[in-house]
Amino acid sequence: MRRLVDKDLRSISLYTLLEDIKNNPEILSRKRYEELFKGTSSAEDHNYINGCFDKLIGKGKDYIDPEGVQKDICSLCEIRADSLINYVNKTIAHYDKKKIKRLPTVADLNKSIDLLENLVEKYHAIFYAEVIDLLPRQQDPWKHIFEIPWIPKKKKGH
Repeated sequence: MRRLVDKDLRSISLYTLLEDIKNNPEILSRKRYEELFKGTSSAEDHNYINGCFDKLIGKGKDYIDPEGVQKDICSLCEIRADSLINYVNKTIAHYDKKKIKRLPTVADLNKSIDLLENLVEKYHAIFYAEVIDLLPRQQDPWKHIFEIPWIPKKKKGH
């Protein structure tokens, strides 16, 4: 997580990728997105392709909005400022004699993971025209796995 939000422009991180996209928004264009469908069954369905692009980028836009990318960058900055990164920097990665004032909580970790998951899933959809789920989802009804016998009963006489 710490590496993904690294602001050092020499680093390979989600932060530096988003900065590049913000500064060169025309890279993620409608035309480029349409080309991702070449050779697929949806290649000629321009209404579908444009609808997908509109949903990801914004209705009628020809390329990604730099202001929207800036909002995503600000989200990453929230993680950087979070106590979780501070804890890792001062306790795990580097030893600091000064104790940190607030230990991170599981809620801090969950919030950061959720934010990163949403951003990665969003940009993956824009880059590859496909949906991914990074984290496993709860299967409903979750108790169902306990209702199916998985060890067969032995037959009498065996």
